[in-house]
Amino acid sequence: MSIEQQMKKILFFLIIVGLKLPVTAQSIQLEIRAYAQGFYSPSLMEMVPVVDPINHPTLCDTATIVLIDSSSGQSIYCDRVAFSTRGYGISTLPNGFLGTSYLIGVRFRNTLHVVSLNKLLLDSTSKSIDLTIPSNLCCAFDSTYGVASAYSGDVNRDGTVDVTDIIIIDNDQSLGVTGYVLTDLTGDGLVDNDDANIASDNNALLLYDSYSGLCLPTGLSDTENSTLHAIAYPNPFSEKITIRLAKDYAQVKLVLSDALGKILYSGNFSSQSSLTIETADLASGIYYVHILADEKKLVLKLFAF
Repeated sequence: MSIEQQMKKILFFLIIVGLKLPVTAQSIQLEIRAYAQGFYSPSLMEMVPVVDPINHPTLCDTATIVLIDSSSGQSIYCDRVAFSTRGYGISTLPNGFLGTSYLIGVRFRNTLHVVSLNKLLLDSTSKSIDLTIPSNLCCAFDSTYGVASAYSGDVNRDGTVDVTDIIIIDNDQSLGVTGYVLTDLTGDGLVDNDDANIASDNNALLLYDSYSGLCLPTGLSDTENSTLHAIAYPNPFSEKITIRLAKDYAQVKLVLSDALGKILYSGNFSSQSSLTIETADLASGIYYVHILADEKKLVLKLFAF
């Protein structure tokens, strides 16, 4: 299977499992182009592969696509989509959206939103929008290299890039954290000065994302509605899943289940803030990580490809 075929397979899978709907002839295929500041390479003129550079060199990362009502500023629909290194992601929308118009927003896992300046009329089953063109956007964006990209550095996803984000990045850097983590703003698998510098520069711009509360991305805990905070990565995953808690807990119970509720893994841990589950034998599909710590419970939704 060629790299392009692999990419299409991953994109198609994420679209289907994200919507839990069959693709029909009347579904709307919405192609969005967007860049994340830290992932964009000016020398390559595209984003770097982040999720799995060796096995999927044309896959950058996943991002949340949002349909926004221009009058209320509220999200009408959210979808988790895989983006290629060229910045393209495809969302399959239910046919009920035919004939409607919305602002289109995109947010990568550690960026602020980029949002279209004008509403997109969904008047056919194939639509596209390019959010890498500065004149197409209504919000703050980075244009250092002549293309628009979403500002990176909102590690704690509170709608700003501030001192708190810098502290989190500095802490991971001092611990030598590597891999697919939120604090790796450049997508090179390392948390280093390059990541800290991006966050520091963006902090100085006093950025604020007015759309930050629209949709909670899959694989992240709801920091406003839950007192148990954790992330699970990579998402989508293949060989293993790592779960990082915001702090050490005396006792942690971890359960992995499939979409039908069948328990595939269960384990108890003590005094740990980072846990890893081997998942090489799992088939493609939707999975849930259930975390119980100090009588608090959190459920994270993940994709396997």
